Amino acid sequence: MAEEWDQTRRSDTRLVLDGEVVRDAETGMTPGGGFVEGSGAGGAEPGRPAAITVGSVGKAWRALVTAVGTQLDERPRIWALEAGAGERTLFDLPEDAYIVGVDRDAEALHRNARLDERVVADLADYRPWAAGFDLITAWYVLENVNDAAAVVDRFAGWTAQGGLVVVGVPNLRSPRGLWSRLRGRYRLRRALTPHALRRRFAENGFVPVLQVHFEDAGQASWRRRMRVTRRRWKAVQFTVRVLSLGLLDAARTDYIAVFRRAD
Repeated sequence: MAEEWDQTRRSDTRLVLDGEVVRDAETGMTPGGGFVEGSGAGGAEPGRPAAITVGSVGKAWRALVTAVGTQLDERPRIWALEAGAGERTLFDLPEDAYIVGVDRDAEALHRNARLDERVVADLADYRPWAAGFDLITAWYVLENVNDAAAVVDRFAGWTAQGGLVVVGVPNLRSPRGLWSRLRGRYRLRRALTPHALRRRFAENGFVPVLQVHFEDAGQASWRRRMRVTRRRWKAVQFTVRVLSLGLLDAARTDYIAVFRRAD
């Protein structure tokens, strides 16, 4: 199944392999390697993998696809929930997978031919007819929910043992994320910071199997046009960290994670 997933594309998301990417040399980070948020030189905390920072949206996507495919390979048939499904499912799941899509946009759901069940509803109001999903994806939707913490708790209750919840959110701990919140573009709450999400899922019996930070392709494209690359980009990152007392990171605009419910 992993080979099928390698061909996954989604045109309406930031993680597109055939779109613009950020060259690793520009980020000042180690591609594929990384560091744990707030851990310093001590490495990852016991019981969870390091939160890596990659310099390309393509690498972030490949890491996600590999992690999810590996975790679901042994499941006989997948029952999946797509929160904010839109016109196309996030992953190219096997043909026998049963996919439930939830979205407020009825027309978008109608155009999503891969869905087996379409539910026109606000995510905050949705309740499934049964629990036990093998895969729940919340791809850039939690930032638009008033009470994201409550939705995360419901996701946890709907997930089968060994099942996965995939989350993609803008990172509030970045200048871009903070500015978006101040402008009212997103309803970013502290409940959606990487640390808060890890803690919330841990309280519900989940462990992270993947955590990736990356730079938004739009920001990367803009700064390249402004010639903020290489040494200039490293200087900007350093300045942001110093002025924010280490709270903000200019290169980590987005956060994706895969949480697995313990057996």
